Amino acid sequence: MTFTMWNDGIFWGSGVEPQARAVVFRQTDAGEPNEIIYRGPSITYEVLVNGNVDYRKDGAALFVDEGRTLRLWDQERDALEIALRFAQQKFGSTLTLTGPEAFQAAAARVAAETRMHVGFADPELERIRQIRRAELDAEAAERRVAQRTIENKRDRERDAHERERLRDILRAPDPEPGDVDGGSTARDREDPEGSDGPDAPERGPDIDR
Repeated sequence: MTFTMWNDGIFWGSGVEPQARAVVFRQTDAGEPNEIIYRGPSITYEVLVNGNVDYRKDGAALFVDEGRTLRLWDQERDALEIALRFAQQKFGSTLTLTGPEAFQAAAARVAAETRMHVGFADPELERIRQIRRAELDAEAAERRVAQRTIENKRDRERDAHERERLRDILRAPDPEPGDVDGGSTARDREDPEGSDGPDAPERGPDIDR
């Protein structure tokens, strides 16, 4: 597949056709291209008289599906990602690119950053994609290590706090015998009606029956 790219039809140098300034994705193997239509947020399309499909995003030119090639007009990263995803669906997992080398390299890096299952027929572009993918994998591994370090530190602090709490419990003095039930005595627990204290109610004389 070929994918050509230039910026809204603006030439990047005098005397060069726009096609030479665009990045073009082309099918690598000699298969028949499919005729799928790409649909996405804010994206509209129009089938032209010659059979090409003109795509626009928010009204601005995005890319043109020419059947066996896909030409991208927008050089922004989001446009590259959209074109790559469409090219993958239309042409398969191995793509051939032509056009400005800087934008071809940008497409290879976007493919790595979005983790698309796509590769490039050009060895240099494929090398760029693999290097960027390796960088991202290394960064992800570093983040996982840092997260584990934070979690391990949190676990150690929690365990240390729990050990200190248990030590405080073991160091606490045993309660005095009279404090077992809060300092109450057997006399305090007697029925008040059986008390002979000065405030005890009067009782009648004992009568033998």
